[in-house]
Parts: sequence; C-alpha cells; structure tokens
Amino acid sequence: MIHGFRVRIMNNSPLLSIRNLTITFPQPGGKTVYPVVCGLDLDLYSGQTMGLAGESGSGKSLSALAILGMVPNPGSVSGSIKFRGQELIGLSTPEYQSLRGSKIAIVFQDPSTALNPVLTIEEQLVETLLQHKTLTRTEARCQAIESLKKVDIPSPEKRLGNYPHQLSGGMKQRVLIAMALSCEPDILILDEPTTALDVTIQAQILDIVELIQRMNNTSILLISHDLSIISEISDSMSVMYSGYRVESGKTETIINSPKHPYTSGLIHSIPKLNEYKTRLSTIPGSQPNPAERPGGCPFHPRCSNVIQACRIQYPDYIIENEHGFACWNPKDSV
Repeated sequence: MIHGFRVRIMNNSPLLSIRNLTITFPQPGGKTVYPVVCGLDLDLYSGQTMGLAGESGSGKSLSALAILGMVPNPGSVSGSIKFRGQELIGLSTPEYQSLRGSKIAIVFQDPSTALNPVLTIEEQLVETLLQHKTLTRTEARCQAIESLKKVDIPSPEKRLGNYPHQLSGGMKQRVLIAMALSCEPDILILDEPTTALDVTIQAQILDIVELIQRMNNTSILLISHDLSIISEISDSMSVMYSGYRVESGKTETIINSPKHPYTSGLIHSIPKLNEYKTRLSTIPGSQPNPAERPGGCPFHPRCSNVIQACRIQYPDYIIENEHGFACWNPKDSV
C-alpha cells in the first residue's frame, strides 16, 4: 500500500554529498575487478529522509557501508563521500571510529546478529555512550534508560538487564535504534530496518523513527527493497539496479510518475488493499551477477520497454525538474 508523502524545504548545502562512488571487487584469482556500485551520486540534506530502493544485490547496503569506511576486504572504494565538506574516503581507522556512532550511525537489518548475544543491553548501550561521550558510568546508564524510553520500550530499567535473546524481534530493533541515536548523530542510516518484523511492528518502528527525526532534526538514509516503506517516511528517493542509480527525485513524483521501467515494476509489485488479484505483479527474470552484466543497460533483458539502444550503450542520466533517470525509452506514467 502506498502511503502519504512529506515535503521539506532543504538548505542549499547537502550534509552528505556522494559523487561518482564506485566499489569494486576482484574476481576469484584477483586478475580482474568488477564494479558492484557504479558511479553513484547522492545528496542528503539536514533534516531530510532519503530512501534508497532496489532489489537485494543492487548495491544499496554496500553504498551505506562505504560511507562509514566499512566495505569488506578485498573491496576497493573510489569517488568522493563528503560529510559537512570533509572527505571521508581515505580516512584512517581512528578517524572513522570517531565518526561512527557520534556523527553517522547505522542500524543493520538483522537485530539478532547486530546485538552481542553474551552481553546485556546495558553493557552494549553504556559502552557505546562511554566510547563517544565524556560521561561517568552512572551518567551513561541514566542516558541509556532515556534512550530506551524514546523508542517506547516499557520498563527500560528492567530491560537493561536483559540479554538479546530475552527480547522480541521488535524490541531488539528498538534497542538498536536507541543505541544508534544515543550519541545524537547527524545522520542515521537504516538498512532494511523492518524486514524481519510483522506489519504492525513495522508501523510502530517507522512511527518511532519519524518522531525522533522530527525532534532531533536527524537526517535519515533509509535503505529498503520495499517502496511502500520508503514512500511512507521519505522526502526523496533514489532507485538502484545492478549497482547503478536508475532514478531519483522527490518521493511523491517518483511514486506517481516513474520514468524508469524498473521503478515502475517495483511500484506495480506492491499489493494494494483496494484491488483483488489472484496473482501479484512481478518483474520477470533476476538481477545479473555484477561480474556478468549484459552490455548496455543491465536491466534490458528484463525490460518491457526495451529498444535496440538499450542493448548497446548505457544511457546518460537525465534530470528534468529535479527528477532524474537513466533510460533510453522512459515510461510515460505508472
């Protein structure tokens, strides 16, 4: 179901600016490399929520890891990632560590693996605060309790003594969000934050994120394959396919008037409560292995709008009224 949209007035200078971000990995044997993310451009402004959409394997999560200098070896990152004008690519490990959590925080998609199973919630929250703030342990514990209250965890004093396995999936996700927000970062990256949760808990988590975002003016990069989630809380969005950004713009514009056939396919695949179908709409085929991309536009083998140019050359990225897309034969409407 597609939800309502938000519109914000953005400052001229982006808080986070990504230009030509390219992430490569060597093939087995290390003789050749192939790009997993291909020339990504993104701008995230103060107080903005941006959605980053696409199927698994499109490069969304790797792009987020690159922001924090966490791309696993033997991956290589090039291009530019600037936070408040400071270039992040090439920072030393200590410099990245001072940035992570305090300025840019991330919530990973699986709370069961993101939390340490042998440490209590208190140990994990307090350690995060002590690492980034000048606090006594007593002060850090008090602040940890306040962080849990902000994400609507009942009896937070009691929950501090729990281990992760004693909490539900929704509770663990709230703890991760509380941990990420405890140091009041400028940017919060949410990587598929509702994937493992039922729809009721999903809605609660998104409500919490929206409330905290408004209270703290936190900028949010929301990564999801689910356009209904992105459309609910994001101001703008970008769509990725096989490492490429294929469409970007205001969320309302893209949802109502997508230009790229891949974006249109994602929108059509969302179930709608007011429609009865015996079979959901799907996009035929699957996303190519980055090492085996077809020539031209990588989406062309799955595209219903394909023309000969699509098979020969990747299209230029065109921007019309702040709505960008890379397609030789764009859609006229959804």
